[in-house]
Amino acid sequence: MSGLDKLVPLFTGLNYREWKARMESFLKTQGYWKVVGGTSFHPQRPRGRTVAAAATGKAAAGSSAQSPPTATTQIPPSDEEMAEYRALSEAWTEIDEKAHGAIQLRLSASMLTHVQTTARGTWTTLATIYGTPGVPQIYADFRSLIKTHLSGSNPAPEMDKMATYLNRLAAAECTIPPQLAGMILLGA
Repeated sequence: MSGLDKLVPLFTGLNYREWKARMESFLKTQGYWKVVGGTSFHPQRPRGRTVAAAATGKAAAGSSAQSPPTATTQIPPSDEEMAEYRALSEAWTEIDEKAHGAIQLRLSASMLTHVQTTARGTWTTLATIYGTPGVPQIYADFRSLIKTHLSGSNPAPEMDKMATYLNRLAAAECTIPPQLAGMILLGA
């Protein structure tokens, strides 16, 4: 996990989009995303088998012949099944703990109140609370858009930034008309 602090910004509650994108990339490079992203789940404990056993007994004389009732017996999982389960469970738990630790290390102290028992639980909670941009985030994107200045040399990076802000605003249903976007670009 070396370099986590250099690769993923500290999540303060205001920088969710950047934090999420970088944290997801980091978790993928470490092989932890399958647990956080919901494609790998904790293995289920084996239940054993239920076996039907015919009950002994004769039908009463003169009654219609019916099949005798059946009884069931629960056979516990074998030692091999339990050993396999424990190995899979330990492997999954190790990945979850590493992912969870990485996420927690990049949360500011005020964000630690959102930590759940699993990495996926924490990730989902943060997405629910911070994933939908509110008015302050929309305003921050708009303000960043209009404050962007083009450097004298290669304007491509700044124009990419502007396009990112325009796309974020459009995704938040705050579309900037093309004429206004053009004026903002000219002002930059």
